[in-house]
Amino acid sequence: MKKLIAFLIINILPLNCHLQIDVLECNPIKGEVKYLYEEWTSYYYPNDSSVSFHEYKYNENNKLTSELNGTFTDEKNIFGNCYEFDTDGEKIISQYFVNNGDTSGIINYDYDETNKIIQSRLTPSTISKYVYEKDKLIEISTFINGRLERVKKLEYNKFDSITKEYDLDYEYSIYKGKLIQEIDSTYKIKGYDFKGLKIYERFSRYNSVYEKKWIYDDLNRIFEEKSEVLICPQTELLIMKEDGTFQEKELSEDEKCKDEKYIINYFYNSQNQIVFEVKRDLKNNIVSNFLHIYNENGDVISSIYINVKTGEKSYTTYKYVYDKNGNWIERKTYWDKLEQCIRRKIEYY
Repeated sequence: MKKLIAFLIINILPLNCHLQIDVLECNPIKGEVKYLYEEWTSYYYPNDSSVSFHEYKYNENNKLTSELNGTFTDEKNIFGNCYEFDTDGEKIISQYFVNNGDTSGIINYDYDETNKIIQSRLTPSTISKYVYEKDKLIEISTFINGRLERVKKLEYNKFDSITKEYDLDYEYSIYKGKLIQEIDSTYKIKGYDFKGLKIYERFSRYNSVYEKKWIYDDLNRIFEEKSEVLICPQTELLIMKEDGTFQEKELSEDEKCKDEKYIINYFYNSQNQIVFEVKRDLKNNIVSNFLHIYNENGDVISSIYINVKTGEKSYTTYKYVYDKNGNWIERKTYWDKLEQCIRRKIEYY
């Protein structure tokens, strides 16, 4: 049951460290969290600041019951999701969406006698049906007014890890009095080694196809991440001129989707923290280096970015205030000046 809930509720903890490496977010919150509120204030522009917030609530089983996000403008804009569990706090019963403080879009879940979700209902006319094979979820089909609108298909390996995901969106139109069905599809394919570590991923997005590969060291830490773009529809780039107008620039093959083409090597200290990153292009030329320094709590206090081509260096420093559990409740980010301040309120069980 836990695997199924984890599939339905993505990113239950806001500070998880996954394959998408972020040294700022790889130090998880200590203790059993009941409530977490973060207020982000950014000072990127002179004489101006922006404030946003993130709020998370958990039950006693560490299941997320509410995740809300918002911005402070003239009014507080709030959006997110809330989840209702059964009396044991394990099985999700319903989910509803929050938009500007109003609740809408309640999803109710139905289970079979083995506690597997077999159906979810957004409205009487919008129903999703779940199909299993040997207790593994392999397909979710969504119908609106009885007509198939969306299908998600899943395949697994011997480690019970999802190796293939297909999302099919069905669109309908009338042509010469006949109903025409068209399919818009995206997919994700993953590969794992004999230890169950993900070493390969290929996925489609916005008419592009991306591929990522990972190599691990003897301690199962990521040593190398390689990202390539197999299909890139981008052909030109808009560049702003000094007079404020834009000019189209035709891109070469190397320039197309350039930011998604790279190789990064990671180096660690004895605490398994990333202390050095080397980024290269796909021709093996070093593009940049990144150095990280940590405090005794395991949080980054300084990052140094070096552009190898120009020799330019940029420094980012972080200052923290901690609570009695050793979790930071304030983090200030400085470049040349204060750029961002995040304040947290944490309640524990």
